[in-house]
Amino acid sequence: MGDKSEPPTPSQETMGTFEETARSHLQQSLSATPAQRLAWLEEALELAYQTGALQSKTKNDNFGPENTEKK
Repeated sequence: MGDKSEPPTPSQETMGTFEETARSHLQQSLSATPAQRLAWLEEALELAYQTGALQSKTKNDNFGPENTEKK
C-alpha cells in the first residue's frame, strides 16, 4: 500500500540517438498522406490564431494586388 514505484527510465539501448530520432521523424513526415498534412496545417493555423501569433485576415487587410502601390 505504501509501495510507490517510480516509472522505469529508458535505458541507453532503448532510448536511441538523436540521429535515429530525427531520421524517424523525417520518415514519418515524408510518409504522411496529403490529407494528414492538411489536417496538421489546419491544426497549426488554429493554434497560431488562438495564441495570437497569427492575426486573422479580414477584408480590410492590405494584402493582394488591388492594394499594392504602383510607382
